[in-house]
Amino acid sequence: MEDANHNGVVDPGETDPCDEDTDEDDLPDGWEIENMLDPLKATGVNGRDGDFDNDGWTNYEEYINDSDPSDDRYPEPTPPEVVEVNPHDGAGIDPDTMRVSNITSFAVLIEDSDGIDITDTSSIRFTIDDGENVDEIDLDDSKDVRVRVTKLDSDEDDTAVTRLWAVYHRAEDTIRSNAYAYDSEINIKVDAKDKRQDWMTQENFYFKIESEAEHDDAEANSPDTSSIVPADPAYNAGIEVTSGDLEGAKIIFDDNEPVTPMFGPSDQPPLSDVPGTDAVGVPMNLQPPTVFTTPVKIFIPCPGQADVSKLSIYYYNGEDWALACDADGNVEPGGNGWMVPGSRKNHNDDIPPTIEIQIYHFSGVQAAISPPDEGEGSSGGGNGGGSGGGGGGCFIATAAYGSPMEPHVEVLREFRDRFLLTNSLGSAFADIYATYSPPLADFIARHEILRLAVKWGLLPLVGVSWMTLHFGLWLTLLLMTFVLVLLGVAAMITLRRRVRT
Repeated sequence: MEDANHNGVVDPGETDPCDEDTDEDDLPDGWEIENMLDPLKATGVNGRDGDFDNDGWTNYEEYINDSDPSDDRYPEPTPPEVVEVNPHDGAGIDPDTMRVSNITSFAVLIEDSDGIDITDTSSIRFTIDDGENVDEIDLDDSKDVRVRVTKLDSDEDDTAVTRLWAVYHRAEDTIRSNAYAYDSEINIKVDAKDKRQDWMTQENFYFKIESEAEHDDAEANSPDTSSIVPADPAYNAGIEVTSGDLEGAKIIFDDNEPVTPMFGPSDQPPLSDVPGTDAVGVPMNLQPPTVFTTPVKIFIPCPGQADVSKLSIYYYNGEDWALACDADGNVEPGGNGWMVPGSRKNHNDDIPPTIEIQIYHFSGVQAAISPPDEGEGSSGGGNGGGSGGGGGGCFIATAAYGSPMEPHVEVLREFRDRFLLTNSLGSAFADIYATYSPPLADFIARHEILRLAVKWGLLPLVGVSWMTLHFGLWLTLLLMTFVLVLLGVAAMITLRRRVRT
């Protein structure tokens, strides 16, 4: 430890003069001496609020950003940027059909290359307008309404966080109520600054809360669940779906979270419709929209799958499906900020087999069989990448038979790949099918009698497809023509006999 003149060693029992602040201007004497400022002057050009090099930054801003106060080259501003919002902007506002829970949280994913100092309570500010009151809240924990922060890299220093979720939890609002009014439209303004004091341009976000009828309907149609004791000692609570299409789905969490996780109706969100993929089971609807201080574990059921390590994970952001995690467990761009990297585990011995991942926030999720050439950056919503020709998955057959790996569905999928997607007419048909069939498949999947009817109705098509795959197209057409001729002859003979009698 050197002395004030940097030419000796200070006795361990003494205070380093370099750390002293003689003029009490928040600038250490050693730093002022090293940078040619006067440690005895607290005001003027040498003081805390002075600008020694006249570059637009105060001496204190130069100090906290480890910048040279005698270099007048002002660094290019790089203010914080909002890259994702949950719920999304416009959620629940016509024509958007997303149901937004009355206890929803509101979260923004913020990135900044210089880092945000979250020890500075004024670094992030939300302005909440719920139609009845307008309030400004920040990171000050002494207030009744709090904004929490979840760092995406827990090892980052709190004074320079480059990626974080900032979350307003309505459930912790003790000033007004811990739930929004039904049918209310919410406006939230977001302000944030980084450690260099660069402020972002204020952003506005809107969403509408569910009606009371929608709330009651969601509660009535949510899956049956039971509490479970987590095997992981890092968590102390969990719930598991006990029946229906999502049986085996689990959420493992810390019960100290502001919002208690739950499962919503499985018809929200819609069945994954990413072209070229085949969805497994039905979507998990994770409610309400919120970001967790401790990422939660979810177990995704994969009925009918012998080896879940071949499946990818897709995430629903409220508007579109996106590839979040490939079969090898790598987090794709669509899953950044949603899934914890390296958290995937495959459980083939579960009944049904499940995939375990950790996630930062709630949304929709579904496993799917992806095309072999699916790569980084694939996304959903009808605009993502697909396999040869862009043909869609066998949505209706999968809904009827319950799994994309069911033998009848595999026959139809192989017929599609070998005969439809190899010509322009077949590809056009497959594209139209991929666009319009997912809503019908979703409806079929929710009605057992309809599933049974469609299953039997598809048998002739499955039979013809099987024959084509094994005997070729022309022989199949010849056999079908022969059968039709026989049926026609039999019908004519039957008709003549009836006429004679």
